[in-house]
Amino acid sequence: MTTQQYYNHIVEGSATLLSDDTWQGAGSVVQAGAVLVQSGTLGLFRTRERAQAQGLAWAKSWIDTHSDSPAASPAPSGSDHSGTPEPKATPSTRTAPDCAARQLLDIERHICEVRGNLRRQIRFARQLRADGLPTEFTEMLLHTLCQTVTSLRKQRNRLRQQLATASRSRPRSR
Repeated sequence: MTTQQYYNHIVEGSATLLSDDTWQGAGSVVQAGAVLVQSGTLGLFRTRERAQAQGLAWAKSWIDTHSDSPAASPAPSGSDHSGTPEPKATPSTRTAPDCAARQLLDIERHICEVRGNLRRQIRFARQLRADGLPTEFTEMLLHTLCQTVTSLRKQRNRLRQQLATASRSRPRSR
């Protein structure tokens, strides 16, 4: 399992080895020691690292879509939470447009990751159908991934509008 500090939460990405040398990915969000949400199976992956990364990406995306306002800056990507508390974020001199631009980049990255996972799952579902195996759970996963992409796109559009509004209002305030 890989854990990271993200805003006021701990995000976890886990991987379970299946019998056919593939990894099943999952994610969860923890706050104040309590599990807020768990993803369930996010898909099948060739490597443990990729399965864990997908779990982390899912958890971060869940926080982004379910939090009203970020209370702290996210930890840099790729830094594992080693059990020691991360330093609290200090008030930043960044403006709201800078934060929105950073969030927009994160959302774009999440969209790319989820779309890549969606493509892999579509290939996997086609192979299951070709082999005559049941695909109902795979289809449920595909539906969930499509909803995730739609949600991320809506959030991206809101951030783009905020950035456009901020860039239009900036010259007037001077």
